[in-house]
Amino acid sequence: MGGDAWGGKGAKACGGGGGNVGKVFVGGLPKTTTEQVVQAYFQQWGAVSNINMKYGEDGMCKGFAFVTFADPSVMQAVVAGS
Repeated sequence: MGGDAWGGKGAKACGGGGGNVGKVFVGGLPKTTTEQVVQAYFQQWGAVSNINMKYGEDGMCKGFAFVTFADPSVMQAVVAGS
């Protein structure tokens, strides 16, 4: 994932249960990353049901986000590809 135009450096599974099924942690995002860029990138694996991007007080991306897929099985392919 690292040298792609979207700029992210990796994805990790967020564990099972408790609403985390199908959710991945995405780190190493540039401060200028938008939710639209993250969604466009991750839709190549399947439908994205939610993006929870974290922002600093300056309104810029803190460098990480959580992406949840409509189909939890997609998460394994994303993590394997990172």
